[in-house]
Amino acid sequence: MIILYLRFAEMKLKTLISAFFLPFILASCGQDDERAEGLININLIDAPGDFDQAWVEVLGAEVVINGTAHFVDYVTARKMVNVSDLVNGVSLQVGRRTVPVGQMTEITLLMGEEIYVIRNGQRVNMQFLNSDSRRLTLPADLTIEGGLSYDYYIDLDMSRSITRAAAEIYTFDPVGRAFLSRGMTAISGTVLPFQAAPYIFAVREGDTLGTVTNLATGQFQIRGLTQGEYQLLIQPRSGFADTLINFPVFIDSTNALGEINLRAIAP
Repeated sequence: MIILYLRFAEMKLKTLISAFFLPFILASCGQDDERAEGLININLIDAPGDFDQAWVEVLGAEVVINGTAHFVDYVTARKMVNVSDLVNGVSLQVGRRTVPVGQMTEITLLMGEEIYVIRNGQRVNMQFLNSDSRRLTLPADLTIEGGLSYDYYIDLDMSRSITRAAAEIYTFDPVGRAFLSRGMTAISGTVLPFQAAPYIFAVREGDTLGTVTNLATGQFQIRGLTQGEYQLLIQPRSGFADTLINFPVFIDSTNALGEINLRAIAP
């Protein structure tokens, strides 16, 4: 009886020890899993063109990490996106997922079959230039570390993506860029009078990034700039002179230019 009691006590002690250490073991496993993956958020923004609206069917994105492609689904009931709305600080998250640690070398925006613009109040359907035009593949250079989150942006340049092939026939061949929010900067300002509705271009060493102002407020913002000296070119549609401003930008901040007053052209 004493031997049985001792064996029972020994088994009970082992059970208590196992129960005590189990949470720590599970937590350790969870931490190991967390360290083995990072989280990537993929956001879409637009460099607008000369039309009222531009609608694109967005299916999601794809990232290549350590040579392997990982699909990132755009989870929504309606996948049509008016990319013309994605300006002046507005972005759309088209996917997020955990991914393995390692080197991310490529990011691709995946588009469906439907694409059109609204011009002068009329819908104009577009044609993809070729079968490859439904994929906007861009180089990426990101080392993903475990337990960290990354915000990556795809800037779809509609002004350079759409070509008028013939009368009321438009072709679409996507042009854009991709950048990580970390280590980049932005500029913002307000152009007056806001009715001028100008095009805004930030130019540095032959690289040009563009946007338009908010029609109601005259405000604008351009994201994804590297640190350095830029020229800001403001081109009103009519009635006002072009304006050129030299300015520096600094990393990890929004460089506010304040109000910019345009000079009217005498009739």
